[in-house]
Amino acid sequence: MIFLRIVEKLKKNWKLLLSPLLFFVTDFIYRFQQLKEFDSFQLIFYCISVCLSFSYFIFIFLLLRSINHKPWLFYLIFFLIGPLWLFSFFGSFQFESMNGIFPNYHTFLFIREEPYSAWTLATYTLNLSVSLILLAVIIGIGFLLRKFIQSSIPLISNRKLLVYSVIQLIAFETVSVFQPKFDQCAIADVNFAMNIQRAVFDFSDYSRPGGGLKEREIPKIEPTLTPKNFNVLVVIFESARKRSMGLYNKELSTTPFLNEFEKKYASNFYKFLEPKTIATSTMLAVPAILNGIGPYQDKSLMFSQPLIWEYAKALNYKTFFMSSHQLSMFAFDDFYDQTSLDFYYHQENSGNPLFNELGMDDKFATEQLTKKLSEYKDERFFGVIQYNTTHYPYTVPEEFMNWGDETIMDEYYNAMYYQDQLLSRVISQMEKENLMSNTIILFVSDHSEAIEEHKNIGHLETNYIETLDIPMMLYVPDGTLKNEELNSIKLNLGNLTSNIDVTPTIFDLLDLEKNKKFAPYSKNFTGYSLLQPVPENRYVITFNSNTYANFNTGISILNQKWHYLYRTNIVPNREELYFWKSDPLEAQDYLFMMPSNIRKDIALEFEKYPESARFGPLVREGINRKK
Repeated sequence: MIFLRIVEKLKKNWKLLLSPLLFFVTDFIYRFQQLKEFDSFQLIFYCISVCLSFSYFIFIFLLLRSINHKPWLFYLIFFLIGPLWLFSFFGSFQFESMNGIFPNYHTFLFIREEPYSAWTLATYTLNLSVSLILLAVIIGIGFLLRKFIQSSIPLISNRKLLVYSVIQLIAFETVSVFQPKFDQCAIADVNFAMNIQRAVFDFSDYSRPGGGLKEREIPKIEPTLTPKNFNVLVVIFESARKRSMGLYNKELSTTPFLNEFEKKYASNFYKFLEPKTIATSTMLAVPAILNGIGPYQDKSLMFSQPLIWEYAKALNYKTFFMSSHQLSMFAFDDFYDQTSLDFYYHQENSGNPLFNELGMDDKFATEQLTKKLSEYKDERFFGVIQYNTTHYPYTVPEEFMNWGDETIMDEYYNAMYYQDQLLSRVISQMEKENLMSNTIILFVSDHSEAIEEHKNIGHLETNYIETLDIPMMLYVPDGTLKNEELNSIKLNLGNLTSNIDVTPTIFDLLDLEKNKKFAPYSKNFTGYSLLQPVPENRYVITFNSNTYANFNTGISILNQKWHYLYRTNIVPNREELYFWKSDPLEAQDYLFMMPSNIRKDIALEFEKYPESARFGPLVREGINRKK
């Protein structure tokens, strides 16, 4: 009855619908091409969300009408609701224009977990002058709106308004149940509100305590073997862009130390030219580096396979793991096992303050590493150090800001330079302690970083080549490897390699395949040892969307020629195909040329593994196949 009466009044007060109609038309025109590709259920969800948006507008107008006689209260409510409401629309369109997707759950999760990083990003488009203009516009709207409401909006009783609000809330929460399935299918303000609610109240996500990784079933490996005649140091970078390193791009001066290191140790230093990551999420990429299990494999393997320092401990190496990160994020502290480590160091147990939202200043981990190198110089050690400097917002001490801070790329170059200088301290200490003659060093990144390529900044929301393209280098002292192993390394320098190859390489370095206790573990590897020829026809799958870490980016796979993406973070989902060798910026989509045999090969590769198998039928079907 209440709604019937409201409908009758709306006929008399049609001006009430002008504002929601204007917002609807704006949304409809902006995403018209997208709406044409929606399926029937997505269109139904969109239409329902439009009804919710209209209803919400009407409720706010009725609420403001009921308090219009109290100007202070009217403007208080308006300034609490109005700016956020306007931002939910036009901020969503701005976000889509910059990132190619509308704000989703992970957008607001990022804002919640890394507010400083989110604010820093916002300041690139929202400066003081723009903010003042917006404030003036909002004040003007508030003044005009009060006059409009007073003359055009009917006044209803508080009881009816309360009933209306309850019905509105029930309708919103009912539709919200289906939002994860129809992410980004709603009109902008409803999509915005539903994702905020989900990010605030969803306690099942992987960044909260109890979410993310979990404790592993640690294999019992008794330290009964003898160490090899060399030490091993694994250096893991965070979000390191190969194309932003002077080591790979000689037009840049971001890595002067590594450039000199390459020259000084020319016969011992190996730079892999085409390494790619298997995940653009640290939560999935770092475990894969450390245990050789990809995010597309059965998750039981992820939580039962030894980590590389556990293999080393079985050979009686001194072991250490140092990380600048907060290991409570994604529950890395649960995933790692301290019993096989002689030294365990990270942001939480260091006593050092946060330097960025990921962890502490890398200088502290570097200081600890140089101390341990001196302490263990007369013993055999196996160590891993994990840096974070090149993660957004690329914070560095002021004296290392050689490029200034006018652009995001400038700040990234600063971070790369700072990390390079920290590495110089490590190598200087190793040279001082005569460790360069008996220590193998493997440098690798968890993933790369997009800096405005494909409308993106960061790494979680993209599987394009710029976020897959990582640095990977190997330093091998004279006399530590056989000639055939060195020849294989040289052969692999130009081949397609991956950070999933790190554990198989360590396994091979430590000569564990010959030991019956360890041989079964190598059967689970999907990567290859860099000490043996890597097959030229290999594939690298990049995957963030499994059952224990669904970042909903989709999946990608590449070989030496092409790169296929199935994107699930846009609506409708989309396939893309690039020839990344000849098109390094991935500017031209060649999906229309994709032959059926490549589809079949991709589907078969996905179907090899339980976590990625669901994409096999989708690839065979071809969601965007030309009719």
